[in-house]
Amino acid sequence: MADPALRRRALSAAIRLPVSDEVLAALVRGGARRDRLAVYGVLRRSRRRALADRLVGEVHEQYGRRELADLLPACSPDVVARWLSTAGPGAGQLHRLARVAPAAVAEFVLAEAADKHGRELARWLRRHRGLLAVLATRRPRAVAEVLRGQPRIAHNLAWDPQVAAALFADPAALVEADPSWLRSLGHRGLPLNARSRAAIAALPADRAASLLRSLRAGPACESVLSAVPLEHRRQVVELAYPADRMLTDLSAEELAVLPSADRAELAHRILAENDTDRNWRRLAITAALPYDQAAPALLEATASHRYQERRAAWTALLSCAVREHDPEALVAALRAARRAWHDQDLVRAAALRPVAAAPARLQSAVPVAVLREAVQAATGAPDMTADTAALISRWLTRSLTSALARGNPDRANDLQALLVPLHADLRTPGRGPSVPGLPASGLWDGLRDRVLRDARRGRFAPALRAGELLASALPPELDRLIGEIARTAEDPADAAAAAKVWTTAPATRDERVGELVAHNPELGRVDALWQVVATRRTDLLDRLLDSGEALPSLPAGRTGRWTPEQRAAVEAHAAAVARDEENPPRERESAVRLITEPGTLAAIADDAPPPVAIAALSRLATTAPDHALPVLQRHANAPAGPVVRGAVRSLGVALDALPESATVGALGPVIARASVGAAKEAARLLAKRHPVGAVDVLADVWADPALHHDVRAAAAAALLGFLDEDPRVPGMLGEAVLGEPAVRSAVFRAAPGRLTPGQRPGFARVLADALVRAATAPSYDLVTAYAEWWHHAPGAIDQLPRLATAPASQDAFPVVCRLLLQRPTALATAADQLVLDITTGEPDTADIAWHRLAELASAGAHTGRADGDEISTDASRILVEACRTAGMHAAGAQLLWNLAERSLAGPVDLAIWDELVDAVDERPNRWPGPSSYRMSALDPDPDTAAAVTDHLRQQDGSVPGLLAVQLVTTTARRTGWTPAWSDRLTALRDHPDADVREAARTVRRPRAAAPRA
Repeated sequence: MADPALRRRALSAAIRLPVSDEVLAALVRGGARRDRLAVYGVLRRSRRRALADRLVGEVHEQYGRRELADLLPACSPDVVARWLSTAGPGAGQLHRLARVAPAAVAEFVLAEAADKHGRELARWLRRHRGLLAVLATRRPRAVAEVLRGQPRIAHNLAWDPQVAAALFADPAALVEADPSWLRSLGHRGLPLNARSRAAIAALPADRAASLLRSLRAGPACESVLSAVPLEHRRQVVELAYPADRMLTDLSAEELAVLPSADRAELAHRILAENDTDRNWRRLAITAALPYDQAAPALLEATASHRYQERRAAWTALLSCAVREHDPEALVAALRAARRAWHDQDLVRAAALRPVAAAPARLQSAVPVAVLREAVQAATGAPDMTADTAALISRWLTRSLTSALARGNPDRANDLQALLVPLHADLRTPGRGPSVPGLPASGLWDGLRDRVLRDARRGRFAPALRAGELLASALPPELDRLIGEIARTAEDPADAAAAAKVWTTAPATRDERVGELVAHNPELGRVDALWQVVATRRTDLLDRLLDSGEALPSLPAGRTGRWTPEQRAAVEAHAAAVARDEENPPRERESAVRLITEPGTLAAIADDAPPPVAIAALSRLATTAPDHALPVLQRHANAPAGPVVRGAVRSLGVALDALPESATVGALGPVIARASVGAAKEAARLLAKRHPVGAVDVLADVWADPALHHDVRAAAAAALLGFLDEDPRVPGMLGEAVLGEPAVRSAVFRAAPGRLTPGQRPGFARVLADALVRAATAPSYDLVTAYAEWWHHAPGAIDQLPRLATAPASQDAFPVVCRLLLQRPTALATAADQLVLDITTGEPDTADIAWHRLAELASAGAHTGRADGDEISTDASRILVEACRTAGMHAAGAQLLWNLAERSLAGPVDLAIWDELVDAVDERPNRWPGPSSYRMSALDPDPDTAAAVTDHLRQQDGSVPGLLAVQLVTTTARRTGWTPAWSDRLTALRDHPDADVREAARTVRRPRAAAPRA
């Protein structure tokens, strides 16, 4: 451990050997960052959690939260849960921590998501999709419990099938959590794994039915229902859907996985219930019938002039034939599908998909002539895609495998002949078919004539394609041809491709590499051959060096078999290539990566052009950090240029291998005196490394009034990481967010990714103080940034009413609206001022105030729908009164509708409905029609909805009656068309008002819900 040259190997051995904890702790306390990170890996892999737990406090105090995040994966779950919010780990570190403390990580990441909105939330979900899938797979109950309190995040996660399917590993937790958010999965399939399917199969029938009700029909329901034991599926469906709704709500996907007798019975009933013209659902339901009954209607649909309908019809027909498990039915369907093979590729692929996935028993009954016609049509079509070729290849490969397994050599030979034109087509992806027992000679016999003919004419593409298809077992004749191409082809690309194919077989690879390099040393630089030369045939290195060409780069760990003489020769050769100005820059950079001598690298960095000099500095920092430090500092303090910035980046690499105390001393002078580019890179390095004393350096730089604005922006972004560690930081950040656009923009861009949960309240206070201190109207980006963090410091919203008045700029007003709605006292102040401007102001001022109050009311209407909390209700009430005073009756009616709709959750509040009726006042401008007031996703309480409906039916006029029709329709569709709801609709059809009668008669209800006699 004491020898730097052997330390990495010793640490690798310490994973399995009983090395003293004190030795490892001493490296953490006094070692370089590179060594500390290696020790953290040893602690994690050797499961020394007790030692890692003891070191957590020291690492945080000495090296900061970023290094704490590197150590946490080695700690125990309790310690991870306690320090997670302090560390603020990145996405990669969270992946490791999810395997240590999944419950704590689930709570942490979903709390992170709760701070995101709109597009930012969508980006966050995409970035953490893999992590969320890991968490949901390992601790689905913990994730479900956290999601229960965050419906907005839960709704967004439900759109990701990977995450949602992982949650089904514990379906009981989803049922207990009342996951209404799962409805959004209705039209997406769930790729359930074996664990999820077993868990669903173990659910009682009533629990499985509750799960189906939450999913609300579609492919997701089919995935869940197919996991239920076959004999229980009909029972689950009947429990999930009331009798009066089953025929309308049961999806075609669910119907398809029911037992055959139940499937046919329900399909007949659904088709009899819905006897309208052909539509997509009718085609899918028809496919659930026995094939002889479904075929006539589906074949008629395949003749449609619309390609979308043809595609759906062919899919339905062939899926029906496969589901029948009757070989004769499948053959009949495939003979009828001759038109599909010659249709456009979208239709062709749709017809092939069910057949390619059919059971092997059915595929083995398909005549070879049918497959031949499909192959010929597809390969002859100019629009064939790789997906279609892959489907045909899968069909042929499975059929061929079945023929060989069943001992049918004649059929196997015929099918193998069909593989030749398919895989000779360059649109077919991948290598040749993987069929056990299939000799490569069959494919070669079909390709041989064309390959040899083109090879004689100097066209080697067919031969190389055949070599790639048969690379695992090249026939002798093709093997000789590929070897000849590798040795004699004039085009270097053809020679390199042939050499790669010819050396694929492991048994002959070393020998053939030697033969090719002996014939043409240039081939030794081909990547596949170079790996063999560098690691196994090191005797060939001299031939490559004698050629004088640059060698490809190679990781340092792969040169272990080189002799000292070879190392010296390779380095001298690389140095000569790197110094030769005639060589291309890319070759010179590659040569630099083979040099380890510090003096040579320093000399190249002084004389070479920028790309090569930067590569030399990077290599120097990696191989000799002690020697590199003064060289890198000298280049970093040179005049501006790309080498200067590269030197600073390399300085960070060198500092990883040096004591922590060297960081500030090396980077401080660069920030203070170097060029703008170098100073910016140095500031970013300080932010990333988080060394002790970094704030002193940044504060000294910040105090310079002549500091370039780009450097000031980089320094401000770096200061974010020290927000909760030094009392000077908030003041400097406050100056930054009120400063130049470039400076404040850098802070706002960096904040979301830099701040830990513990730092967010401090940053919100910085923004709030800046809003208060702004002499004039604050900038748009300041208001927008505060909108992301306002819940940590809501008091600053009281400063925003001045931005709502007429003289203020319109740019930030949409953001101001959203913020004002979160604080009723500030909203009341702004609304009063706008009403005053409308009623007493000058015409121009009144016009501006009118439009702003209208925008504020519109924002309030949408906020009222999204949030059912008391604050939103208060905000709606304030806006209703303001609109009423200003004469904006239509806007006020919309706000009242939101309040009335929210009251349907209970208890009964008839007064709000009466207020809504009075506000509309039979005026069409305030209510253009019933469709303008559509019910939200809120599930109404049936008793409350019934009481409100009965109350509205007793009032005169069209508005109460139309509202009653809307309530009856929405509630009955969600709770079922019970006789009571059917009677209410019948009564509304006899309403005195003609508009109400028309609206009631327009509502469709199931036939089973006919009114009682």
